[in-house]
Amino acid sequence: MVALYGIAAFVFIVFALVALVVGLLLALTPLVTAWGATAIVAGVLVLLAYCSSRMALKRWRSARAALAGDKGE
Repeated sequence: MVALYGIAAFVFIVFALVALVVGLLLALTPLVTAWGATAIVAGVLVLLAYCSSRMALKRWRSARAALAGDKGE
C-alpha cells in the first residue's frame, strides 16, 4: 500500500511539473515568440538537468569513495 501511495505521489508531481512547463510557455509566448518561449523553458530545464546530474555524480563518487575506504589521498 505504501508503494502505491509513493507511485501516486510521483505521478502527481510529474503532472504538476508538466502543468508548470505548459503554464510558463503560455505566459512567455506574448512576451517572446512561441519559439523563444520554448527555447527559454527548454534551456532552463536542460540547465537544471545538467546541474542535477553533476551533483548526483559528485555525491555518487563521494559515496563510492566512502564505501571503498578511501581517505581522499
